[in-house]
Amino acid sequence: MKKNLLLSLCAFLVFTYGNSQTTENQKLAENNSKTTASASVKTDRKTKILRKKHAKFLANSPFKKTLQLSKEDRKAAGLPPNKYYERQWELSINPATGNTEQTNVLQLQKQLDEERLTNRTPGDASDNNWVERGPTNVGGRTRVLLFDPNDATNKRVFAGAASGGLWVKTDITTTTAWTRVAGVPGNLNVSCITVDPNNSNIWYLGTGEQYTSGDAVGNGVYKTSDGGTTWVNVPVSYAGTTFTSGDLFLAGIFYVQDIIAWNNAGNTEIFIGVGSAIYGSASPNQWSGAEQAGLYKSVNGGTTWTRNQDANMVATASGGKNYYVIPNDLEKDALGNLWFSSTRTIFGTGGGRIYKSTNGTTWTLEETIANARRTELEPSSTNANKFYVLYQTNATVPAIGVTTDAFATAPTTITQPDDADTGIAATDFTRGQAFYDLMIECDPTNDAILYIGGIDLFRSTNSGGAWTQISKWSNNNNLAALTCSLVHADQHVMSFRPGASNEAVFGNDGGVFYASNLSSAGTSAVIPSRNASYNVTQFYSIGVAPTTNGMAGDNFVAGAQDNGSQMFLNAGAGAGASAQAQGGDGAYSFFDQNIVGTDRYRITNYVYNLSINLYNYATSTSTVINNATIDPTGNSYGDFICPMGLDSSLDILYSDYTTGSTYQIRRYADVKGPTITRTTLTNALLTGEPTAFRVSKYTTASTTLLVGCQNGRLLLVTNADGAAPTWTNITGASFVGSISDVEFGATENDIFVTFHNYGVVSVWYSANRGVTWQNKEGNFPNIPVKCILQNPLNPLEVIIGTDLGVWYTNTFSAASPTWNQSYNGMSDVKVTDLQVRNDNAVYAATYGRGVFSGVFTSAVLSVNENEITAGEFNVYPTVNNGNVTISSSKYFGSTKLNLFDMTGKNVYSNTISLDNSEQKINLGNLSSGNYILKISGNNFEATKKLIINN
Repeated sequence: MKKNLLLSLCAFLVFTYGNSQTTENQKLAENNSKTTASASVKTDRKTKILRKKHAKFLANSPFKKTLQLSKEDRKAAGLPPNKYYERQWELSINPATGNTEQTNVLQLQKQLDEERLTNRTPGDASDNNWVERGPTNVGGRTRVLLFDPNDATNKRVFAGAASGGLWVKTDITTTTAWTRVAGVPGNLNVSCITVDPNNSNIWYLGTGEQYTSGDAVGNGVYKTSDGGTTWVNVPVSYAGTTFTSGDLFLAGIFYVQDIIAWNNAGNTEIFIGVGSAIYGSASPNQWSGAEQAGLYKSVNGGTTWTRNQDANMVATASGGKNYYVIPNDLEKDALGNLWFSSTRTIFGTGGGRIYKSTNGTTWTLEETIANARRTELEPSSTNANKFYVLYQTNATVPAIGVTTDAFATAPTTITQPDDADTGIAATDFTRGQAFYDLMIECDPTNDAILYIGGIDLFRSTNSGGAWTQISKWSNNNNLAALTCSLVHADQHVMSFRPGASNEAVFGNDGGVFYASNLSSAGTSAVIPSRNASYNVTQFYSIGVAPTTNGMAGDNFVAGAQDNGSQMFLNAGAGAGASAQAQGGDGAYSFFDQNIVGTDRYRITNYVYNLSINLYNYATSTSTVINNATIDPTGNSYGDFICPMGLDSSLDILYSDYTTGSTYQIRRYADVKGPTITRTTLTNALLTGEPTAFRVSKYTTASTTLLVGCQNGRLLLVTNADGAAPTWTNITGASFVGSISDVEFGATENDIFVTFHNYGVVSVWYSANRGVTWQNKEGNFPNIPVKCILQNPLNPLEVIIGTDLGVWYTNTFSAASPTWNQSYNGMSDVKVTDLQVRNDNAVYAATYGRGVFSGVFTSAVLSVNENEITAGEFNVYPTVNNGNVTISSSKYFGSTKLNLFDMTGKNVYSNTISLDNSEQKINLGNLSSGNYILKISGNNFEATKKLIINN
């Protein structure tokens, strides 16, 4: 049977183009006009009620105060340094309940995985429709590292990313590339891993963590039985159920803090520490996994689980229910006994406890450290009585202790290391982040050699009596004089190379680093990064240069979490490296789209309106649009990752400039300089904080600006560049939630709007500039939508970026469009931004898997999928210089070859006799880029994606 296959190489969707744009726009307008007044009236009362509830939840958000804090204040309060998670929680809540419904994403992900086993839907073809673009040289937050126990060379390493899944590298001692491991979803937070002591091919992996205010939701436990090649989710039968008792107690295993496999007389027992979190502005308050938290055990390979509910495991008793201590760090001592240290529950209790078990069933409380919160335990590998303990105190600073009698007496305090950075206090090497970056390990052959990680890394050779700094996160102030390695900040994990304790790998917010000689690390740069193709970077936004700007190759810039603004300059096809254009947290990024004279610039920002910078490639000059010196209020005005919009025609940047409940927009005119005019815009119609901007490309003599707001209001501002802008409220009668994206379509009358929230209509469209609106939710599931684009070549085709990848429809004009996931080539990862280039190339920024790209096209390739099965023929290499080999396992006879570029142009044709042999084909002298090879013969057709690099 024949199907239309999505044609797209660089990463995207193939779209049919049967009718003219004029005809299809008319269809959209006609369908939009069918929204009747009576329907609008019926929904209006319900909408008003939901809007009031939504406003109340936002006003009472548990993060209302913390979001206003600077990074320094957050550290002092013991809060995660990155506000993005908190802000995303606010923007994503269901307006009816005040809850986020993150389990919807996990359930939908499982359903889609099952459907892919049996169904073929457009966008789910064997040819990848999305192409990964990198960065290949920048990593991301990593909490799990494991040397492959089945690798005789002890060079193969697995790494788990905070939101990028599981990865493997064949040789950690070299700069070879990482590859992603299938079976562990790419949007999951990988938090811990363990190996079966009785079968080194069986491993268990935990997901989710509560360190980031519970926002990194996991999906329980995964298991491999073939040494990490394939993975399956292991259901954990948890204690308790979802119930409401004033508050909502949502049942589930959302946060696996740690996991360990233990040999009990030849039988493997698996233990997991399960955490929980609370969201206090929901109605009722939402307690995620509160009743399920505790220590769980499985004695049958994860088939069934039981929780330890002994009396000494109770952390809090409330409402007739017991809430159990949360294991934070599971360990084995030199004799093989089990130990764990705890972290605080959501009631603020149970932290600093240390338990021991000799049989895996009975646990004794060996020590309670007063006023301790998150607690890490490090046993000696040679002395069963010696333990180090590293913990966060109630003053949010760390403390270190050591015991040589297995906690028979209280641990002796160790003086903590003093970081050379003058911005880090001598009494706090974590710089106020002991809840977040807290790492301790001791040498497996010499327990006097101790390693500590906070912002930087430290080494002691006398059990903490003295310390040597072995890494620095920057070269500022006193750090410049150190000769140790430059290693990314925020240390999370260390793993020694088996059989070589002077070598180790480290995981931090910048990815993976390998130490080749730890004993000389204090004076030598021996800890280089190992991030080649470890593409787990978390991007917020992306700006793409037009092809008309005179710059060679592809050029785009993207703002990343804690990895700055990454510039991809003259990028070739496929994944490539980037260079840091600006440090810290990257935020909204832009490329000028209107190339006139010396107009050839990019714009990057840090956070808020704090550090907005322009670089002009035409003149090789930099301009500071705003910083703390120019505008001290910019340090905290606007959102943490501050929404912005660029008018390329007039060189004006618009930015959220809200402070408290004063909602305003900052206008930066003449951004190229030398004189930049800064003006604050406000209006009575602006009743919520701006969350999305879009400048019309159709009006060039003045600015026509769309402003989407947190409270669901949509404003059209004309003459926004002038002294007296005109503000118009074009909010749809049934809009509820927080607007995530606003876009103009084929004309200035075509407007698309998406919403962050669960439980709302996420996609809206107007064909008449906001006079009336049509619900375009269709069959789209109940998950957040972050961005939207219309295919410039076919108005009926639209793509959206969501918390679960990219989805598309080619029936947008229908009253109820059919949405499908465009999965192939991109994992199930949050897509935060979509941008289309002037040549219809599309770029996607993801939160955990870097950047992807592709092309909107108008061509259709008809494929008879049932005739060609896997292995019957092959075309290789898929990345080539125009020379390929075609092989087949059986006789197909006369076969036509047609090669298409991404505009749909046929650039090569030939006819060959395809038999059970190999044939070498020269496709001619073609430009570097992405192509689709269509192969057709007697009763069969197929396509292959090729990347040509010349």
